[in-house]
Order: sequence, then C-alpha cells, then structure tokens
Amino acid sequence: MGAAQKLTGYGILALLGLIAVGLFIQQSRFNPAVIVAMHAPERKGRGQAAAGQALAATAALLPEVPGSLLLPH
Repeated sequence: MGAAQKLTGYGILALLGLIAVGLFIQQSRFNPAVIVAMHAPERKGRGQAAAGQALAATAALLPEVPGSLLLPH
C-alpha cells in the first residue's frame, strides 16, 4: 500500500468522523415545539368531539389529507 492510499484512507476516516460528530451535535439540539407537545397537559372530560377536532387540526397541516382546511393554490 502506498503513501497516497494511506493518506486517502485517513482522510476518508477523518471525514466520516466529522460527519458523525456533526450528527451527534445536531441530534442533541431539540426543537422546543416537540418538547412542549410531549409535555402538553391531557384534556379530560372530552370524548369523541375532541378527537374529531384534533384530527381536523392535524389534517389542516397536511394539504394532501382529505378534510384539510387549506385551499389548493
């Protein structure tokens, strides 16, 4: 194995290491909206109507879902 091949191999390993470190750093940054949604208080005393409203609110975020409140452009 020549010196050029060793240098290329070490360069590739270093690049993969940098990518892994970048992924670990990005993974540690949580979106505040996700944290709030995970710790949202449960609504008690509401039955089927609350579930229907939640589904309609979720469908409004996705234009390809039937029942969406968004109008096509």
